[in-house]
Amino acid sequence: MTKTEKVIENAMTFIAASQAARQRDIERRAEWQSRIELRGPLLPRPVQLSLDLH
Repeated sequence: MTKTEKVIENAMTFIAASQAARQRDIERRAEWQSRIELRGPLLPRPVQLSLDLH
């Protein structure tokens, strides 16, 4: 195997690893987002308090 072929092989290996990592990140983000949507809002709805300024 020539040096050029070895460089190309290393580049292809790196690309495959990068794509796999990106796919794992996408799946993890989708799972995380679905858990957030199931949980609902973290804060209650805002309530306007009346102030008696007499």
